[in-house]
Amino acid sequence: MKPKTIFKKTIFPGLIILILLVSACSKTQNTISIFAEVDVPQIQFAMEELESVFAEKGITVELVDSKKADITISISAVEGLKTEGFQLSGKKGKFQVTGYDAAGAMYGTLELAEQVKINGLDGVEETIR
Repeated sequence: MKPKTIFKKTIFPGLIILILLVSACSKTQNTISIFAEVDVPQIQFAMEELESVFAEKGITVELVDSKKADITISISAVEGLKTEGFQLSGKKGKFQVTGYDAAGAMYGTLELAEQVKINGLDGVEETIR
């Protein structure tokens, strides 16, 4: 076989497959899925900040349903929280922000944004306020 034929039949297709695999992997790593009640103005405001922080880090935000989310932002009168209070929990890229009310969900999301900005996703610490 001639060198050009070997390249066309074996090496070139392999390179294309490698490029596609690398491309697919990098898209997955640069996207984070979030479920949030974005129809609530306070959460929408905080989500804009969180999306901005992720954009600075080269991460795209994708809004999904709650079962597929890496980050879930919700409102729930959790025991131990008070008005405007929140709980930020989770680790390894899976986080839950629960606000006692809309203001609490906003403050919790802003706290998450601040921690990600300073320490990255791996440095997010559980917080109750």
